[in-house]
Amino acid sequence: LNTEGANPRTFQAGTLAGTTWGRLVDYIHQYSQKAVYRCSPLALVRNGKADHFPDYDLVIREDDYLALIAHADFSLDDFKKGIQKG
Repeated sequence: LNTEGANPRTFQAGTLAGTTWGRLVDYIHQYSQKAVYRCSPLALVRNGKADHFPDYDLVIREDDYLALIAHADFSLDDFKKGIQKG
């Protein structure tokens, strides 16, 4: 665990299901430009296997996991609310 920099954060896609990987990457870019909480996409985890370069048109499933690189103060709730609005 990196105590001063960013670390991987993984969460179940849940309500982000139906979003494409490309849309998620675009949103992460927009979110990081204007938010206090910066993050970068790391991987999509499906069936226990990490894919660091998913196709941009891959549709995220409810049971997928998303891995991001973010600082400890990153607000996952704010992030998920923002992508659902966007």
